[in-house]
Amino acid sequence: SRRASMELHEPNVLEGRTVWHRWTAQGDQFMTFEGKSGIQSDAKIAVYQGPSLQKLELIVQRGEDGSGPVSKVSFHARAGETYSICFDQDVSQDRPAPYTLTWNPTPPPSFSSTQFSPIKGLPGTKVTITGTNLIGVSEVLFNGASAVFTHAEGSTGDSRLNAIVPVSAVSGPVTLVAPYGRVTSIRAFEVSMPRLTVQKVGEIVEVGWASSSPEFVLESSENLLEWNLVTNGVLREDSGSIYSPDLGSTACFYRILRQKVN
Repeated sequence: SRRASMELHEPNVLEGRTVWHRWTAQGDQFMTFEGKSGIQSDAKIAVYQGPSLQKLELIVQRGEDGSGPVSKVSFHARAGETYSICFDQDVSQDRPAPYTLTWNPTPPPSFSSTQFSPIKGLPGTKVTITGTNLIGVSEVLFNGASAVFTHAEGSTGDSRLNAIVPVSAVSGPVTLVAPYGRVTSIRAFEVSMPRLTVQKVGEIVEVGWASSSPEFVLESSENLLEWNLVTNGVLREDSGSIYSPDLGSTACFYRILRQKVN
């Protein structure tokens, strides 16, 4: 990229010695472009689409935070569509600056060494998932229970997800599903024991907790020695488990118990 410079009307997202490439997608799939600086300077890469420099729209970019000599982006390419790939490395204009640009179908998603944090929590807990090739992830499962999630903003969108533990989650591995593959964590996420609540609704007393997971059950006892399973519960996907026990005239104790779920 020796003597490379910005062109008139060129988008100023990278603001450097830019080199442009045009690429047409042969199929409808997620693609990963990787730019590597040959002189170990900070590499930056961006993907645009549009008929001219003045009308280019940014699709994705990486490396604007000075992340190192290798920068890559992944995006959903549409068959027959043409994209503009912009590469830049932080060097002076007169210095020879070789670089390598490669592109391939996006590999399946994968977890980082830390996988996710925190490693346990109640339903509703925000969990940060880290890895690679996460840009196309369409589903996050906590041991099979589907979670609401978002991609991190900015350059970390391909490497970080924020998910909310669903009320129906059971302790177990986390699975990421994408059109180009899926991966399941080695580490298990532990659903913490929820707090038991008691409230009076009209003439009815409700005992419950904020989880509809079958991992937790309710037991009652009159003497704290013998415990019996309470079965007249209702699972509410939006709020958790609610029981309306027959209190009778005898004082009763209640507890939540964790059971093994196959």
